[in-house]
Parts: sequence; structure tokens; C-alpha cells
Amino acid sequence: MKKLLLLALAACIPFSMVMAAPDPANFQIVYGNQDGSVLMTGLDRDLNVQIWGATAASGPDLADSVSFVHMPLMSEDEYITARNGGFFPATGLGLWDDKSFLGIDNHVNVPAIPVGFTSQSVLGFAYLTDPRDPQNFIYTLGAYQLLATFAVHTTANVAYLNTTQCPFSQGLNGPNGGLLWGMSNGIDGVVPTQTYGCIFFNPNTDPVWTVFPAGPLSVCPRL
Repeated sequence: MKKLLLLALAACIPFSMVMAAPDPANFQIVYGNQDGSVLMTGLDRDLNVQIWGATAASGPDLADSVSFVHMPLMSEDEYITARNGGFFPATGLGLWDDKSFLGIDNHVNVPAIPVGFTSQSVLGFAYLTDPRDPQNFIYTLGAYQLLATFAVHTTANVAYLNTTQCPFSQGLNGPNGGLLWGMSNGIDGVVPTQTYGCIFFNPNTDPVWTVFPAGPLSVCPRL
């Protein structure tokens, strides 16, 4: 009987250790297109960079559900000239008790950020006040869910026309550090496996007129 009890305990210990330390391979985050494909844009353009997330494909309960996120995205200033916050979907993270786009971070206020790069973060808490709504926690069983969208602006440098650039990487924030998802038990956290989309500066993108010609315009007479 004692031997059977020890074997039972030995079987339970590894299981509890797995539950207490979520495997990053079971959690995915994609910045850009959901399938990781290249983002199409033009010069001097507003660009939406979506954040997609997926949790473990299987699980006995909601132990792997996410109820806290800090998702910083860093961009290279050579290609992304402005970080303009963003917006949330009408479901999921958009229904959390508190969610926001933090102010931009760079080498001035976060020395660990390289010169020439800018970071901005999404910070969210699913539950701060009653009622507690577990249905809004992020628990996708392997499917991708739209979490938020960053709004950025691209360079006007014609040298990058018809080129593919990869300006995005994991960001940093002074008080909150790097990327982290917190589990709904309030104890465990995980840094999900990351994918960062590249951008293609399409030469066929329609121009954006910011200065209009002054004076009369000549037109062809109607025959």
C-alpha cells in the first residue's frame, strides 16, 4: 500500500509542476497578419499592426486562461516614424476591466532600448472589480484571437520603395519590463512564443496628397 501511495504521489508531482509552469510553446503571439505573412503598405502611410494570440490547444480546465497581458512592440525608427497607440476589438480583451496603450518608450526613458528604436505597450487586466467575468479571459484552445491593434506610420524615404523590411521586435517598458501573459490563477505567467511580421513598401500604392496645387487648373475642352 505504501509503495502504491508513493507511486501515486510521483505521478502527481510532475503534473502539478507542468500546471504551475505553462509551456511557452503552447502560447503564441503574432504581431501583424495572423498567418505571419508580409504586411503590405506604402511610403508615408498609416499602418495597422494587429496582435493575435492563442493559448494551449488542449487542457482539462481554464487553468491556462490569460487574465493579464503586457505586450510591448518595438519598431525601428528608420522604417516606422510614429507610434500612435491603437484600438481594441469589441470582444475578448476589449471587454476587460482595464486595458490601455501606454506612452512610447525609447532610449531616453528606458536605456535598454537601443538608440533608433521606439517601443509601445498594451497593458491589460481582465478582472479588477466585480463581477468577475471568466468568459472574457483569453482561452482559445489553439485558435487565434485578435487581442488589439497598434497604429503606426511608415517612412517617406523613397529608398525603401519596393523593398521588404522587418522593423518589429519585442519591446520594453520601464515599470512593466518585457512581454508577459499572466494566468487566471494570479500566480503563473508565461512569455508566449512570438512571431513578428515584416512589411513590404509597395510601389503601386496610391500617393497621399498633402499639398494641393494653387491657382487655376487647365482642362481639355469638350469637343
